[in-house]
Amino acid sequence: MAIDSLALYCMLPHWREMLRNRPLRDVAQTSSTEVALRFRRDENEEFDPCLLLSAHTAHARAHLIERFPKVKDRSHFADVLFKHLSRADLVEIEQVGLDRILRLRFAPQPGIMREDAGDRLLIAEMMGKHSNLILVNAESNKIIDAIRHVDESVNRYREILPGCAYVPPPESDRLNPFELTRDEFLSAVDPSREKSAWKQILDTVDGFNPAMAKEVVARAVEPTDAASLWESFSAMTAQIKERAVEPCVVYQSDAPDAKALSYRLSLHVDEPFAFVRRTDTVNDAVADYHERAERIEQLDAMRNRLSQALDRHEKGVLRKRDALVVDRHIAEKADEYRIFGELLKSSLHLVTERAESVRVPNYYAQDTPEIDIPLDPSKSPVENAEAYFKKYRKAKRGAALIAQRLSDTEQELGWVAEYREKLTQAGTIRALETLHGELVQQGWIEEKGKRQRDRVSDPYRTFTVGDWRLLVGRNDRENEWLVTRVAKKTDMWLHAKQIPGSHVLIRNPEKRDQIPMPVMLKAAQLAAHYSKAKHSTHVPVDYTWIKYVIRPKGTAAGFVTYTREKTLYVEPEPPSALFGGGLTVRSRRAPHSTPSPPHTLASGDARTPASRWWIVFR
Repeated sequence: MAIDSLALYCMLPHWREMLRNRPLRDVAQTSSTEVALRFRRDENEEFDPCLLLSAHTAHARAHLIERFPKVKDRSHFADVLFKHLSRADLVEIEQVGLDRILRLRFAPQPGIMREDAGDRLLIAEMMGKHSNLILVNAESNKIIDAIRHVDESVNRYREILPGCAYVPPPESDRLNPFELTRDEFLSAVDPSREKSAWKQILDTVDGFNPAMAKEVVARAVEPTDAASLWESFSAMTAQIKERAVEPCVVYQSDAPDAKALSYRLSLHVDEPFAFVRRTDTVNDAVADYHERAERIEQLDAMRNRLSQALDRHEKGVLRKRDALVVDRHIAEKADEYRIFGELLKSSLHLVTERAESVRVPNYYAQDTPEIDIPLDPSKSPVENAEAYFKKYRKAKRGAALIAQRLSDTEQELGWVAEYREKLTQAGTIRALETLHGELVQQGWIEEKGKRQRDRVSDPYRTFTVGDWRLLVGRNDRENEWLVTRVAKKTDMWLHAKQIPGSHVLIRNPEKRDQIPMPVMLKAAQLAAHYSKAKHSTHVPVDYTWIKYVIRPKGTAAGFVTYTREKTLYVEPEPPSALFGGGLTVRSRRAPHSTPSPPHTLASGDARTPASRWWIVFR
C-alpha cells in the first residue's frame, strides 16, 4: 500500500520535534527516485537525524531513517539540493491539507550568502505514478530542479521543468474527515446502496485508504446502519486527530522474511493467518513496511534476472548438444564416405558431366551390388572423390572430440540444474548476489558496463621489439581479454608450459608466416618472467598461432586449450634487463615431429610439445 495522508498527519509532530531549525549537512541520492537528507545533531545525540524522501511509483513515502546511507557516486539532483540547501535551516515542515504532499521550507543562515538568496521549498509529492521531488524558489515560485522532469507531452496542466512556475496538483474534492459533519456523512454514506459502505467512505472522505475505510465498518456496532457507521467514523477520526494511535505492521506470518501486507494506525486486524508487529511510532511502521516491501521486490527482481540468465544459457547448451548429435551422426558415416570416395575414384569413367549421382558396383559388399553415389554437379569426378575423402578424414578426427564435447554439455546441463536449485533455496539478497557472482565468473552472465570499463583502461602490458608489439596480461581477466577480444588470428600466443602465468601475444598486423626468432625469444622470456617459474633457470614456454587457441565456454577466466604448439626453453628476465642486454642463441629441433593432440591450459597446465627450441645463455 502507498503511504496515506493520515500517516503523514500523524508523523508530522515527531518530525518537527526532531528536525525543525536544524541546518542541513548533506544530501545523498540512493536511487533514481529517492534522496536522504542529513541534519546536524545536537550535542547529546549519537547520530545525525536523517529524513528519507521517495518518489517511487509504488513506494513513494517520507520517514526518518536511523543512518545516513552511503553512496558511491553523487547525482545531479543531489548536487543541486546540496548547493541550495547546504547549511540552510529547516524552518518548517507542513502537509498541504490532507494531501500526500509535504512542503519543507529551508532558510539560509545569517551570514551565508548565495546567488539568488532566499528561502527554498523542497516539495515531496507522493501520488503514485505522479510522485516527484521538486525544489522551488519560495520568493519567485520558480522550479529550480526536480528528481523527475515532466514536460507538456506528458502533462499539459503542469510542467515540472527548471525555470517553470510551480503549479500545485489539483485539489481533491473529497471532504476533510476532521471537519465533516454528521449530516454530510449521512448524506454521502448509505449502507442500503449497491456500493459497499467502505467504498462510499473511501470516495467521500479525504485521507482515507481502503484499510482505514474498512476499519470504520468493522468497528461499527451495526455495519448496515448509517448512524452506527457515523459513530464509528467520528470516534476513529477523533482518535486520529489527537494522534492517539497504536501503529502496527501486518505480515503474512512471523517468519523473518515474511511479506508485509500493510501498516495500520489502529489495533484492529482481520487478515487471516497474519502476524502483527506493533511499533513505537507511525514513522517506524511506515519505514518497516516499505523497507520490507522494497526488499521483497528486489529479491523477486534479482531471482527473475538470474532465472532468465540460466534459461538463456541452458537453451544455448541444448542447441550446442543438438548440433553435436548431428555431427556425431555424420562422424558415424566416416567409413561410408571413404567407400564412396574409393568407389568413385575407381569408376571415374562412369561419371557423366554435371551428373547429380552415379551408379557404381560396390566392391566392398558381398555379391558386389550396385549403389548410387550422390555427386555435386559443380565439381569434377575427381573433386567429388576428394570431397568424400575430406569428409572421411574430418569425421574420423572429430569422432573422439564430439564424444568429449557431448560429455561436457551433459555436465554443463547438470551445473545448470545445480544452480537452479541454489536459486530456489536463496532467500536473501546476499545469497542471490553470491550466486550472481558465480554465474559471472562462469561467464554465463556479463556484467553491465564491464566491457566499456575494460576498453577505457589498457588491460595489458605493452613492450616493443623493433616494429613488433608484445602484449602481456596481468591477471586472469586480462589474459581472457587478450585472447578473446584483442588477439587476431594471425598473432602469435605464448604461455609458460604447465605453469600458471601471463598470456603473451606478439602482434602480427602484416600477417607474416613466421615471427623472427629474436622477437620470439624475448616474448618467451616475458612469458617466463610473468609466471610462477620466474626464479627458475630454464622455463619451458609453449607458443602457437592464436587461431589454435580456444577459450572453452563455461570455464574459468584465463582457461584455454590449444594445439600445434612448439616449445622454447628460456631463462626468465625482467623487462628492464631484457630490453637492454644481448644473448647468444643455439637451437635444435627435437627428433620427433608427430602432430600433438589438443592441449589444455588451466592455470598453466599443458602437455608434452611436438617440437622444442633449446636456448643457451652466455
